[in-house]
Amino acid sequence: MKKLLKLTALFLLFITVSTSCNKNDDDNQVEASIIGKWNYTSAGEVVNGQEVLSAYDHSAGCNKDNFEFKADGTGIQTEYNSSCVPNTYLSTYTKVGDILTQTESGETFTSTILQLDETTLKIRYTESIGNTTITSLLILTRI
Repeated sequence: MKKLLKLTALFLLFITVSTSCNKNDDDNQVEASIIGKWNYTSAGEVVNGQEVLSAYDHSAGCNKDNFEFKADGTGIQTEYNSSCVPNTYLSTYTKVGDILTQTESGETFTSTILQLDETTLKIRYTESIGNTTITSLLILTRI
């Protein structure tokens, strides 16, 4: 009888340990860092609740436009003209949860991060032009 109790206790211990080890580890996932250089890949809008995306419109023959988020809270946007000559724009940024706030030339822009992983950054931002509100999307790929 003691042997049966020990086996039962050992079996229950095994099941408990196995179950806790098989737990979905989503709660322990480390969020990917926004820090790094990101290439613009897609842009679009939300129209009637649907995302309408197309390839980002780089200058012909120069698919290099990018944004770099630095660890010190500064950012560098680099856009290339058709001769592949870069124009850079400096900004500052903060990221709190899924809210990204950027300030460039005294203007502040707030967007929502929809996806951030090791390869993709997808943001949504809303702007009002007159009486019209436009919800835009931008997808970047880590370089």
